[in-house]
Amino acid sequence: MDMITYILFIAFLTLVILVSYIFILKRQRLPQQQHLQDNFAASSQNLVVVTSVINTIQDRLKYGEHKDHTVTRSIFSSDERLEQTVKTIESVKLKIPSAFIVVVDGSQDDLGRGITERLLGAGCDYVYRPDRLDIVNGTNKSLGEITLILDFLDSTYFKKLVTVNALATFNKISGRYFLTDAFDFSRYPIDSAVYKSNYIRKETRYYRIPMADIEIYKERLVQGSRDPAILNVSKDIETFDIFIGLPNVSPVVNPDMLGVSGFIAVRNEFVEDFGVFAD
Repeated sequence: MDMITYILFIAFLTLVILVSYIFILKRQRLPQQQHLQDNFAASSQNLVVVTSVINTIQDRLKYGEHKDHTVTRSIFSSDERLEQTVKTIESVKLKIPSAFIVVVDGSQDDLGRGITERLLGAGCDYVYRPDRLDIVNGTNKSLGEITLILDFLDSTYFKKLVTVNALATFNKISGRYFLTDAFDFSRYPIDSAVYKSNYIRKETRYYRIPMADIEIYKERLVQGSRDPAILNVSKDIETFDIFIGLPNVSPVVNPDMLGVSGFIAVRNEFVEDFGVFAD
């Protein structure tokens, strides 16, 4: 082997090693959008969005009827919020048939591989990280929740998911709540919007709408994001009523008992099935 051939061989070998090394790094690196699983299961018919902010910040929330009233954002640590979200996922896997579960997490800081793998290992199909984290982690709780969901609905990922799958329902559940034995997904018609209401407040901890109504729902969220009463915190997402308009397409069911329990984030209070409405 002459010198030129030898040099070319060494250069080629170095290039192969370098490309392999870059490929391994990309496999190990955790991208912003958490593209660890991009496999859409064709059998999945019920999309379940688990909203969460596992790593909370210290800034207090404007909360309640008075815009100057602030509360601690969460009394739970990041580890506790992670385990609550894992319990949410596990309960969804048990109680909602053919569920495709997406955790939409608005943590200001990157979740890291350990948290993401814990969520995927619990049965989550995908972890989505929104772009507008400044609003999600702002002092306005309702605006943050609306933004979290809208960001996901506007994403390329969601549009691809809808294109690939024949989805029947869109389910939303907050990450610190879970479905109990009382929860019965088949109790209500699949083409009905299902949520709990006392006609003043509409529960947003869990609800279900037909995918046929997703654009009406999305438009209502957009209206909420611009509503002066929500923006100045004199109204929250539950009194705003994000379900207005849905009855024009589908019947709405307001069950007395849904079978959803969990912890209220701003205080250490466990609420059983929400027989009593609580903020």
